[in-house]
Amino acid sequence: MKTSDQDPAVFLLQMDKACKKIMEKTNGTMNDFLVDEDSIIIVTKMFEVLGEASVKLQNMGFVVQYPDIPWRDIKDFRNVCAHTYFSINIRQMWEIAKKDVPDVFEKLSKIPDLQQALNYINNHLATLKIEQITGTTDTSCHEFLLRQQLKLLIAEGQIETMKYQTWQNLKLSDMVAMILTATEDAQSRARESAKNLWEQRNRRQEKAQNSRDLDL
Repeated sequence: MKTSDQDPAVFLLQMDKACKKIMEKTNGTMNDFLVDEDSIIIVTKMFEVLGEASVKLQNMGFVVQYPDIPWRDIKDFRNVCAHTYFSINIRQMWEIAKKDVPDVFEKLSKIPDLQQALNYINNHLATLKIEQITGTTDTSCHEFLLRQQLKLLIAEGQIETMKYQTWQNLKLSDMVAMILTATEDAQSRARESAKNLWEQRNRRQEKAQNSRDLDL
């Protein structure tokens, strides 16, 4: 089993997150950035994270596997940010953030290890959201509970009606997204009602099974 300091996905995720944060904080104009001390501090820190994670990946052979990523430049600018903070050229930082970081981000996104890690995280978050909405970790009842909640919310007028074919083809993620458009109070009512319907269903099935057992 790999430890966190041996798993490249850990450092790829750090680079991915750093790139996203840098792009987010430099999304406005250069003039706005130059006078925004908080954003400058955050971007500087993210360049450090980007560089430190890149060094870990370089040591794992990623320079050879992905030579189109400017590993050396990323490391060098990290050193500038970490060791010469008070003399950093903020305009240069802005230009790197706008010109080079999006390119690095795009190239990182094509690395299979990162894609797998992001998919795992997204699937895990989706599962947690389903558990939160249904109120249970029991995966066997998730689809039933979500569909019942949707029916109840449609009946309340919280969600627009839909064609039968569309209803049948809904994925769990689609149902979650639709349920989240309802008010919290409506979601709570629907969750409790769906839970009661599930329990009634189970009691009916148990009663039917007991009757079959007696017939035998």
